[in-house]
Amino acid sequence: MPPTRPPTCADVLVREGFGDPETTPVHTVVLPASAEAPRDARIFAWGISPPLDDDDMAVLGLLTSELVTNGVLHARTDLTYGIAVTPDLVLVGVGDGSSAVPTEPTGSEPTSGRGMHLLVSLAHQWGVHVGDGGKVVWFTIARRRAA
Repeated sequence: MPPTRPPTCADVLVREGFGDPETTPVHTVVLPASAEAPRDARIFAWGISPPLDDDDMAVLGLLTSELVTNGVLHARTDLTYGIAVTPDLVLVGVGDGSSAVPTEPTGSEPTSGRGMHLLVSLAHQWGVHVGDGGKVVWFTIARRRAA
């Protein structure tokens, strides 16, 4: 049996029923696990995303930073950042080479995991797809077009 590849943002697009990579392009960039990765991912996302209102742009930037930072701190592998835009959603996926799955936060005052609190609170939807050699943590935000 041939080895399978780690999941991608395009896989999430299809598996979650958000669209087809043939008609909904997934824009990706590979980022080294470095302190600059969250900033680089935000700049990439803001360059790809359609006009969104200020609140949605802030959520996109914040959640992008949180997921990329988690990948840098915990997976310590190169990251693949992907973004796809449908008429109703912006889908973001952050893939890394670790199969460790983040969990929803518990307790009211965690010493870490605040990024997951933000993800749970601000994302329209989110999830994790694990495969051989890695995972993709993804989220969507509902599109509200800029006025």
